Amino acid sequence: MMKKACYQELACFTCITFGIAETLPAVFGLFFYGYSFGQNAIRKDLINVKDDVVTSIESSVLYDNANNFVELANHANKKQLENAKGVLYNIGEGFECTPAAHGKDHFGNEYVRIALGYVGKCNPYSVIQQAVFDDARGIILYEDTKNNAELKKKVKNELKNKKVGIPVYVVDSNIGSFLSRQVLEMDLDNNFKDNTDNKRAVFVSLIGSPNTGGKGLRTAMIVVFTILGAGVLISCKRILF
Repeated sequence: MMKKACYQELACFTCITFGIAETLPAVFGLFFYGYSFGQNAIRKDLINVKDDVVTSIESSVLYDNANNFVELANHANKKQLENAKGVLYNIGEGFECTPAAHGKDHFGNEYVRIALGYVGKCNPYSVIQQAVFDDARGIILYEDTKNNAELKKKVKNELKNKKVGIPVYVVDSNIGSFLSRQVLEMDLDNNFKDNTDNKRAVFVSLIGSPNTGGKGLRTAMIVVFTILGAGVLISCKRILF
């Protein structure tokens, strides 16, 4: 009876060990949420600029993944994330899916920039490449979809085995569309101002911890459960032999 119980215990523990390891994101998602994704956020400041100097901040908003869909979709190191802040500009729905370098005076100023990219008919990598050509410090991607997880998956698949050198954030369509409208409105408003006036801009900071994925965590859990499993096996040997 003890022998049968011990076999059952060992078999059950083996299944649990590898089952948990393979379903780690689902089983331990809440526990490790803060570690893996909890710090992903986008801070937005509406600023007034004159002679390339920020004269005032009108308002500030934080979009985080506790209340919105804001996810870092690629690997980004600490330095890239620390530098991922700048004036937001819109790659726009008129982008023809073929990234190209712009002339030196394309933007009319030398601001440090963060790109806002609408995926739409283009593949995400081409939109990201345009941001790289524009020397952006990061990019925020969105699409007209309610399936945000699917967009993130599409972006991750596009970037597999590719190094783009900038953080790539994916946000839901509500955030993306609202940011796009704000940038457009401010650009139109600034067109009626001369160089002596305050000009308005959207300044964003991409906040996050380096995204290393879940492989290391899964491996660690397998090791922990294997050690515990060895204890069960030793107990079984004592009973059986």
